[in-house]
Amino acid sequence: MTQMDSVFKSDVCNNNTSSRAFHAYCIGTQKSGTHSIAGLFQPRYHSAHEPEHYPLIELLLANQPVNQINEQLTKRDQDLSLELESSNILSFFIESLVSEFTEAKFILTIRDCYSWLDSCLNHQLNAQRTEEMAFWWRYRDFCFRQEAFQHAAQEKTLAEHNLYTLDGYLSYWQSINQKILATIPPERLLIVRTVEIEASIDKIAQFLPIPVETLNPSRSHLYKAQKKFNLLWQIDRDFLEQKVEFYCRPFMAQYFPEVQQMNDVLGGDAKEMKK
Repeated sequence: MTQMDSVFKSDVCNNNTSSRAFHAYCIGTQKSGTHSIAGLFQPRYHSAHEPEHYPLIELLLANQPVNQINEQLTKRDQDLSLELESSNILSFFIESLVSEFTEAKFILTIRDCYSWLDSCLNHQLNAQRTEEMAFWWRYRDFCFRQEAFQHAAQEKTLAEHNLYTLDGYLSYWQSINQKILATIPPERLLIVRTVEIEASIDKIAQFLPIPVETLNPSRSHLYKAQKKFNLLWQIDRDFLEQKVEFYCRPFMAQYFPEVQQMNDVLGGDAKEMKK
């Protein structure tokens, strides 16, 4: 996706940060709905999903000093002049965004760890390991800590499909959500559950604040998986639930108290998921 593909210019806004109707970021894990949030604001507002992602990932992987990161993020913001930028990559820069853009507000999209993990696996299995996609796989190696964990026997299907470990996936889910919630002041943060994005349009409009009729609910379900592979059902269930308890249970209890186990959101049989 090019920058021109992902940026939609507003009919009420030009490329000048002083003329923005509002300034907001949508952050969260991969596959949590950041694409759909960007869609809500199109075409009325200057909104983008993961614009200039290559230099942003390069900045992340370069591990530069904080002052240099802040300078580059500030220049990037001035160049893009977005009202809403939605990007899971920006979650790694949350401290800088909060400190450098003191008037900005933040929308966190949060998804239960089971359906999130299922979506991640499906997305990565649908993604080809081509030379063109190599940069994204470098980013995934960073997110899911490829060098830090080894596959256990109970999750051998993940190794067989050249995917990451449960430790890698679930520690990422936990750390991103924890970091965002610990960093952003409550008055600047709106938490939206992925399954409730469309139902949260009024709340989003009030939070920014903008007229609710300027949002576009028809674009609230973007970027669904091309094909489902049902790999979660091939992982030892007790092993999976133990990993969820270790990494995810505190946040699950707070934001998804109705979800006690995988069956509560995905069902107990992979056959039920095939459509």
